Amino acid sequence: MINRTLFALLGSVFGSAAFSAVDAEGVEGAADDVVADARQVADAAAAHKGFPDDPCFHYQWHLRQLNLPELAMGIGINTGEVIVGNIGSIKRSKYGAVGSAINTAYRIESHTVGGQILISPSTYARVQALVHVRSIMPAQFKGLDQPVTLYEISGIRGAYQLTLPEKPAETLVSLASPLPMACFLIEGKMVSATAIPGALLRLAGAHSAEATVEGQVTVYTNVRLTLEPLGSPPLTDVYAKVVASEPLDTKAARVRLEFTALPEDAKTFLTQAGRTPSAP
Repeated sequence: MINRTLFALLGSVFGSAAFSAVDAEGVEGAADDVVADARQVADAAAAHKGFPDDPCFHYQWHLRQLNLPELAMGIGINTGEVIVGNIGSIKRSKYGAVGSAINTAYRIESHTVGGQILISPSTYARVQALVHVRSIMPAQFKGLDQPVTLYEISGIRGAYQLTLPEKPAETLVSLASPLPMACFLIEGKMVSATAIPGALLRLAGAHSAEATVEGQVTVYTNVRLTLEPLGSPPLTDVYAKVVASEPLDTKAARVRLEFTALPEDAKTFLTQAGRTPSAP
C-alpha cells in the first residue's frame, strides 16, 4: 500500500505534466494546442512557486511532512509528436510514450538547475505571447550539429498570472581551508563506484559552491558528494549539479556546483561554513 502522503508527493512532482496531458485531450488541437502548451508552462511555474491558498500543491511541502530534505528541481518542456499507448508484446506491455520529442525534453531538463524552467523553441513558438522570458541560452545536444536555443521562463500572463521569484544574488565565501570531498558522477540512474578526489574552496551557504576536482567534469553533470570535514564524521548523500567547469591543467578542473539535495546535517554544516569568511 502506498502511503497517502507519499502518493501526494509523487503527484505533486510528476502530476502536473501528466494531468496536463490528460486535460489536453479534450482541447481542440490536442496536446500541441496553444492552450495545452500554456497549461504545461503554468503547471511548471506553480510547481516551483506553489499557491498561497494551497500549500499542499508545492512538492516541498510534502517533503517537509515526510521529514525529507528539500529537493531542488528544474523543469524542461518540449512540444512535439510522440507515440502514446500500450507498448510491448502480448506477454508484456506497458503504457508509455516514445519519440524524439521526449528525448529532447529530457535533454532540456538536464540543463536546468533548481527552480528553473527551460522551454524549447517549439514550445516557445506557441506560448511566446503569454510568457515572460528571463534569459535565452544556447545548448549543444548530442547528435545535433547546431546548438538549440532554450528559453528560461520567469512567469506567465493571461489567466494564470504566475511569476517565479528572482533568484537572490549569492556571495561565495572562501573557506579557511579547503574542505576535502569525494565526488561520484551520476550517469542516468547509476552512481559511479569510482570516487574522484576534490575539495570545496568557496561556499554560498547551502546553495552553491566552488570546488576543484581531479580530472575533467562535463558541465550539467549530476554528482553525489561525500564531504570530509576535519575531526567530524563524513557528510554523505550530498547531491549537486556542475553548472560551470574550467580546466586548471590536464589533471584538474575548477567547478561551480549547485546543490540539489542536502541531508539536514550537511545543510546545517554548509550554511554555517558559508557564513564564516576565512581569516585575511
